[in-house]
Amino acid sequence: MRVAILSDAHANLDALQAVFADITQQKIERTVFLGDAVGYGSEPNACVELVAKVCDTTLLGNHDSAALGWESPTNFNELARSSILWTRDALTANCRATLAGFGMQDKLENIFLTHASPRAPHLWEYVLTIDDATEQFEHFDEPVMFIGHSHIPAVFRQDEDGVVSHRVVTEARFDDGRRYIVNVGSIGQPRDQDPRACYVTFDTDTRLLRYHRVAYDVSRAQERIAMAGLPRALAERLAVGR
Repeated sequence: MRVAILSDAHANLDALQAVFADITQQKIERTVFLGDAVGYGSEPNACVELVAKVCDTTLLGNHDSAALGWESPTNFNELARSSILWTRDALTANCRATLAGFGMQDKLENIFLTHASPRAPHLWEYVLTIDDATEQFEHFDEPVMFIGHSHIPAVFRQDEDGVVSHRVVTEARFDDGRRYIVNVGSIGQPRDQDPRACYVTFDTDTRLLRYHRVAYDVSRAQERIAMAGLPRALAERLAVGR
């Protein structure tokens, strides 16, 4: 089965539409969204509606949770906090209900899926280092886990002897006997200095992972943010992928 796995749209409708258009060219059988449909960007309702319509699996992210009022925005930095408060006012009742129905984690065949970490999904931990990944491997049993949250593409591999390594790849074929944590990057706000939207495809039969980068109209997304009255920095960062 060929699966598309994407995360962190962050209310960037232009990027999300470009990614879904690209996915239609990939002969995908199932589409998974790992969370954060909203936050930072100017089109939360359209993004929630589109994710819910297109994706077979939809998970909740920390910005989604905060926008629903399930946790305090004081846990976020100033830019994120201002966008969360704006998003709370902007979300329609229907989109709130849709977003509230997104899950915290899921499984697909022998794949574990969550937004941030398996150890404590509600704490929104980051998996950034080999030490982080080594701890998280102890909290799921599947050979492969996909996450988002950090917006930084990465593959952590655990060998049979328990040693964990870190790689940044565009393509990889996973080996039997080894386990993997894959960060799929971000659609709406990449932070690896590449402004193109990022998602992955994974073939559960051949165990082939591919990262896909999709160009979109960044200037249009920036104009939407400006027109919404959101902080200018949220628009500026889209052009540099940070």
